[in-house]
Amino acid sequence: MKNLRLEITQLRRSLEDSRSESERLQSISEQLAKKLAENVLCIEELENREMLSAQNRAAGDRERIQELTRQLEEAEKKDTNRHRVRYICWPWKTFKINPANNTANGIRNVRHMLPEMQALLYYH
Repeated sequence: MKNLRLEITQLRRSLEDSRSESERLQSISEQLAKKLAENVLCIEELENREMLSAQNRAAGDRERIQELTRQLEEAEKKDTNRHRVRYICWPWKTFKINPANNTANGIRNVRHMLPEMQALLYYH
């Protein structure tokens, strides 16, 4: 009988130890669940901030691209205006030469032309 009481006492201690260990593990799991929930909220907040930051960068990049495109169009417009031929000075009008009537062999009024103008006649 002594043995039986001793065994019951040991079983009760063991049961109490198991209960206290179970309560401790329950407390730890609740703390971990709470920390996990906090971390999830922090991650969501960081994702939102990153999304806003990316949208702001994209908007800034779009504005910069539009500005550079506008500047490029203006530069091209200025460039085409700068290189546009406003008038052409042909030597035939000055020296009353009709290149259609002149052949390569017999160009008239050659003595009135500069060598550069003669080169233009022979070039064409």
